[in-house]
Amino acid sequence: MKQVYTLRINAKENIGINEIPTEQVWQWLAAAWKDIQQAPGQSLFFGTSLTLLSIVISVGVIVTGNFYLLLPLLAGFLLIAPFIGIGPYSISQQLEQNENSSLKVASFAWSRNSLQLFSMGLVLLVSFIVWYMLARLIFFSFYDGQIPSDWQGYIAVVLGSWEGLQILTVGTFVGGMLAIVVFAFSAVSIPMLMDRPVSFISAMRTS
Repeated sequence: MKQVYTLRINAKENIGINEIPTEQVWQWLAAAWKDIQQAPGQSLFFGTSLTLLSIVISVGVIVTGNFYLLLPLLAGFLLIAPFIGIGPYSISQQLEQNENSSLKVASFAWSRNSLQLFSMGLVLLVSFIVWYMLARLIFFSFYDGQIPSDWQGYIAVVLGSWEGLQILTVGTFVGGMLAIVVFAFSAVSIPMLMDRPVSFISAMRTS
């Protein structure tokens, strides 16, 4: 890959920024599939854990009757996904270094640069909270009727009314803009914090 420029982090360390061609994405996906094949048990563990967490969130929202929060919470779940990905990142890193993949090592991968990774996690958590508050604001700005108490009522409001269409349109736009910002500063920062002893601010700048 062609190096575009160098980002100066501090007096001792410079980070080379590489140009990434479009076809590189397919190479990443192929490498990810290869990692899954080499570490199926660990991959299944993390995949199942994320799936169960999503189900718990969904069930919690449905049981409490807060159906209007279901889509925002599931969408917001993606904002903290880079931090949750620490485990799978570690599995791939172990395989890249020709080591035996260890679930224990992957589960405690955050301890390598714990303070900075924890700080980065807080940034993502704040982003999630901001999105949650914006989602509530958007919903109640366009909908002033009675909050649906069942699933059918929620679907009718969201998909069968003018207010619901406005909520979906504005919510998708606002959520998309926030997701772009979060992705921009987190896509590279989490793997970088696992690989180098840099601060989370430096990692966000690099990302």
